[in-house]
Amino acid sequence: MGLSTLALGLALASSITPSRAGASASPTVTISLRHGARLTDTSLGPNTVLKYVSMVNGSLGYAVVGTATQRSTSYALARTITGGVSWTLRAALPITSFDQMSSTTGSSLDFVSGNVGYLSTSEGSIYVTTNAGISWSRLQSPGIWPTYAIAGPRVYVASDVCRQPPPTYGPLKCPSELSTFVVGATAPTTSSPIPALGPAGAFRAATVLGATTSTVVVAEGGHEASHSSLLRTTNNGKSWQLAKNPCEGPSPQQLLIDPGASPLLYCFGDGGMSQGTSELWQSRTPSLSTWRLLSKASQMGSAKNSIGDVINTLYYSENHAWLFGAMGGASNSLEVSRDGGRQWKRFSLPLTNYGGAPSYVSTFGASGAIYGISGGAQFRTLNATTWHQLPGLVAGTYEHLSICSASTGTTVHLHPTMTGIPASTLDFPIVFTNHGSRACYLNGYPATQPVHGPTHAPIKTQPYISYNGKRGGFVVLRAHGGLASVVLESEAAGHYTKSFCAAQTMTGVVIRFAAPSTFYVATPPRSVCTGVPTVLSGGVTPGVVTWL
Repeated sequence: MGLSTLALGLALASSITPSRAGASASPTVTISLRHGARLTDTSLGPNTVLKYVSMVNGSLGYAVVGTATQRSTSYALARTITGGVSWTLRAALPITSFDQMSSTTGSSLDFVSGNVGYLSTSEGSIYVTTNAGISWSRLQSPGIWPTYAIAGPRVYVASDVCRQPPPTYGPLKCPSELSTFVVGATAPTTSSPIPALGPAGAFRAATVLGATTSTVVVAEGGHEASHSSLLRTTNNGKSWQLAKNPCEGPSPQQLLIDPGASPLLYCFGDGGMSQGTSELWQSRTPSLSTWRLLSKASQMGSAKNSIGDVINTLYYSENHAWLFGAMGGASNSLEVSRDGGRQWKRFSLPLTNYGGAPSYVSTFGASGAIYGISGGAQFRTLNATTWHQLPGLVAGTYEHLSICSASTGTTVHLHPTMTGIPASTLDFPIVFTNHGSRACYLNGYPATQPVHGPTHAPIKTQPYISYNGKRGGFVVLRAHGGLASVVLESEAAGHYTKSFCAAQTMTGVVIRFAAPSTFYVATPPRSVCTGVPTVLSGGVTPGVVTWL
């Protein structure tokens, strides 16, 4: 098997500094990434996670792999042949960041076949592989901040050609060029300037919104500018026409102009606190000269047909019968339309993330898709209706240590010091003790499930993760008594009306780290809501901590 080496600088000192709990630190480590090895939660270091998935079909897919830290600078490619159930490592990726901002300007992974795929980073470069991710080459676009669209045998790239250093908030006044590439090639076959047309005025920077084999549409302005223009070309940029832009307040974000379906334009205007105005428009003409509003929603409550009032990223199924919307911002939800975007159904999935984490959809077949949260849970459907959660990454070894579990001699108990006020908010400190003869580790933010009764029946509520920069790292529990803890916080159910809360009684909690590390601890009876989330859980930390 091939071998590539990743030098990972792991900034974990705040979580694994030595203490009486028996923690030890390894701030920098070199990890050998072995082609074909099974992907685990320690393959790239502590808290290895899936960042983004691109499925080729129902079985074969690829994923960007990183670590669950904002300081992560090393990434790898993984492959699945089991529809996302398990993953193996391929090779290191030529990127140092992977931030998803939006459907057009964020980082992404797009495999168009089993061998050919594209990788892009926000405000970075675009890379292509023709050997299933073993090696990558950078596309030679003439400018900076490239965006792209794949249409059949062609790839269209818009980049901003700045003659002066770009301003702090981006190359908004730099002229742009459209470059055409053959799929798999790194050099363009043509490059043509994109003119400044319409209300965008001096704001020249262009973004590719969508493309077919014969038509490319770009948006000018609309970022820091208050106005935007839609431009259309049918001859690889030799000439351009100004298309009608129906988005008067929100900015164009995405254009779906796949053959066999009417063009759809999605616009969003940020109103603050991750919410704003969403609009979905449909054009009946290839020239985009007329539009009609299909769906609209805003944080002010002026909703039509239930599209989410947070920024969406839209994806067609392969036969265009289904439209999937990955909802970002504070929502982190999934919505699906069966009628081309008029009516939307939102799915309630146990995401554990209280908004803010980027999400994605990768479709396959007539109605199949994988929906995931970057660094979080993944869900799979074969019929666009029934979703099943995919297994998380299994536990690996790190620095010759195995994950703590009952089989390694680790026990769990509820610490008697519960902080808070029962009538308001109560914190439950859950303490892990390693009684084994060898050190072991716990890492990250475990999934916690409130349960009821002697059979540990799950309560229909999913605790949200409360992120704390000093928790959720890599904690080593020394042999013969090492300690670590996780805190669960419960808000009093009495704060909500009975019908809205739909309370059930929690008598225990199941805590799941990477398999096979699963624990159960009994708790005093406590009413928790199922209609609204009232339970939070934190990351693992050394020693005993009694508050969230």
